[in-house]
Amino acid sequence: MILCKRQPVEGWQNFRHFYFNPKGFAFGQKVLSSSNLSKVDIIAIDEIGPFELEGKGWSKAIDLLIHQTETPMIWVVRESILHKIINHWNIESYVVFDIKTESPEKIADKIYRDLSKKFTHHDQ
Repeated sequence: MILCKRQPVEGWQNFRHFYFNPKGFAFGQKVLSSSNLSKVDIIAIDEIGPFELEGKGWSKAIDLLIHQTETPMIWVVRESILHKIINHWNIESYVVFDIKTESPEKIADKIYRDLSKKFTHHDQ
């Protein structure tokens, strides 16, 4: 489902240079509901940005996920607003990967190792 376009679309919400599809947001909110994600090993959200910092986009779903699940999450965030995102959601435990300097393989390996430790530790 198309979430946004740069060209105006009637009925879509304008934010900066983009027009957002309300049906795309409804679909995303449903996908990100904690009940829908109760049996997953990891949650990935691409991207959390200025829209969410203003209480729009995925912000409500993120608020609920933070309080309703301990499932590890991967958030894609622009470097320029990283600390705003961390402060906004009071994130205390996080790891930052810089996709400009780290290879996808290295990042995936680190995530896998960290998750393996977490799941092994919980199982004992």
